[in-house]
Amino acid sequence: MTRWLGSVGDALVGMLAVVGLLFASGLVAVVVAGMLQWGNLVPWLDNAIPILVLALGMILAGRVAVDVAGRGGLLCTVLAATVVALVGALVSRASESHGDGIEAWQIAVASGCVLILTGGTAWLVQQRRRRA
Repeated sequence: MTRWLGSVGDALVGMLAVVGLLFASGLVAVVVAGMLQWGNLVPWLDNAIPILVLALGMILAGRVAVDVAGRGGLLCTVLAATVVALVGALVSRASESHGDGIEAWQIAVASGCVLILTGGTAWLVQQRRRRA
């Protein structure tokens, strides 16, 4: 019984770590985008750099999930993608009366990207550690 509770606790702590890293990397991406606003970069590069920062944060979150939860790292990333979808749905409901609400497809894309990047990284790290 204790082993099962430990693995559930590890998965929850890992999920919280992943969600925290996702929101932190989102904030860093916004700061980078703001700093690039006054630069003289090509427009596509000006848009790509903050997205790259966000993607690198998602990749780091997948690695952290495996470091925290071990074999439950993949579960942590699935739970984190679910939290992103739930937060997106809540923000969508709160902002829909203003006319610029978040659409359901945008929430699906965001949670899908989280699932693919963090889950893919967690899976790759787990596979690499099994071989070593």
